Amino acid sequence: MNIPLLDLDRVEAPIDKARGLSNPWYTHESCFITERDTVFSNNWTCVAFTHDVPESGSVYPVNLMGIPLLVVRDREQCVRVFHNVCSHRGVQLVDGAQKLSGMLCCPYHSWTYDLTGRLVATPHVGGINTHQVDGLDCAKHGLKAVRCHEWMGLIFVDLSGALAPFESRIESLLARWDAWIPERNYDDLEADPAARPARD
Repeated sequence: MNIPLLDLDRVEAPIDKARGLSNPWYTHESCFITERDTVFSNNWTCVAFTHDVPESGSVYPVNLMGIPLLVVRDREQCVRVFHNVCSHRGVQLVDGAQKLSGMLCCPYHSWTYDLTGRLVATPHVGGINTHQVDGLDCAKHGLKAVRCHEWMGLIFVDLSGALAPFESRIESLLARWDAWIPERNYDDLEADPAARPARD
C-alpha cells in the first residue's frame, strides 16, 4: 500500500492549514516498517532506563519495533546492548528481565556467552561430548553488539552503527540548556529514584 507523501506536507503546513496524518500511518504494516527503517533505525533511540539493569549481571530484553534487543550490565558495571538472539540458530536468549549469576545460555543448544557478548562454550557442537570443531572460531560468533550510550539515566541505541556521536546529536538541546546550566552539570536534573513507577 502506498501512502501519499502529501500527508507529510499537510502535517508541516502552517498551523491554520495543518492536518494530522491519515489513519493508515497508525495502522498499516507498511507504514510501521517505513517508520522503523527510516526514523528509528537512523536515529539515536531510547530503549531503557539505567535502573532497568541496576547491578552486574542484570539483563533486560527490549523489543524495538520488532527488533529483539538485550540490555546487559556486565561484570565491570558497563552497560552493553546486543541483539537478543543466539549466533547459532537465532533463538531468543532472554525473555524477561533478570539477574544472572553466571552467563547467558541459549535455551536451544546451550551456546554460552559471557556478559561482554563473547562466545565461550558450544556444548556438543560436534556430537556427543565434542564441544569444539575445526573451522568454528568462537571469536567470530559472539553476540552482535549494538552501539549504545547512557545519558541522564537513559540508554540509547544506534541500530545503524554509523550515526554521529550521541553528544553531537543532542548539542542543540544542551545549547538551549546553557542559559540555566552553563557548567553542563546535569546531576540535579536526573529523576528521583523514589518517584519511579512500580513495574508489574
